[in-house]
Amino acid sequence: MSHYDKQREEQEHQHTAMRFNSGKAQYSMIDLQALEQCANVLEFGAKKYTRNNWKKGFPITKILDSMLRHISALANGEFIDPESGLSHIGHIQCNAMFLGCKNNVQDIDSKTPTTEEAFEEATSELQKTPQGLCGWAYARETTDIGDK
Repeated sequence: MSHYDKQREEQEHQHTAMRFNSGKAQYSMIDLQALEQCANVLEFGAKKYTRNNWKKGFPITKILDSMLRHISALANGEFIDPESGLSHIGHIQCNAMFLGCKNNVQDIDSKTPTTEEAFEEATSELQKTPQGLCGWAYARETTDIGDK
């Protein structure tokens, strides 16, 4: 009996419509209010640059540098970024999102975005580790520059 047959059998007894979502991301678990600060920073960025400018991609070091500056400021007790007037948490969330977008992250010494194959290769193994995709950025950088 296939995985879908088992799910179908279970759902038929529940008298609800069938959905095969096992193993898929459960976006309903994300608290959208928690992302409001991120959205505010994206709006600020759209005014400063252009809407979706970030989708053109950045070298990973630029994203990490920005994120770590905001983390450092927050760790030192500064909650509001002086330039934007928005929370450092929102800036950190944006940078984390940038890192999570595979087409956005560029190679360390390259002007072109990393290839989808390279991203898939790097993330397929890391998804099996405790740090998951969050570790991809660090692993990718240290692999590229030979610093472990």
